[in-house]
Amino acid sequence: MSLLDWQIASQWQAQLQWSYRDNIAITNDHNSLSLLNASVVFLPAAGHRWQLKVSNLLDKTYQVPVIQQIGSSNGIAINELPSRGQAVSLKYSWHF
Repeated sequence: MSLLDWQIASQWQAQLQWSYRDNIAITNDHNSLSLLNASVVFLPAAGHRWQLKVSNLLDKTYQVPVIQQIGSSNGIAINELPSRGQAVSLKYSWHF
């Protein structure tokens, strides 16, 4: 995992996060996975914070492996779940 943290100005901060995992034998596609996440933080005044975050920035479709088998379909073990896809969140916090 790598993180690029950029202080754009005194009130603005941006982050770009890249994560990678090698292939996993129990998944159906056996592929490696590379994901990109991003966030922007705005600090308009002391104690106030806005954050815009995008997870899975490129909206990559992938499977998430699970620790133990969760079922079977036509005699084939199910050891993974579909990813949630891209997620966008906006968060405001006020500390006083």
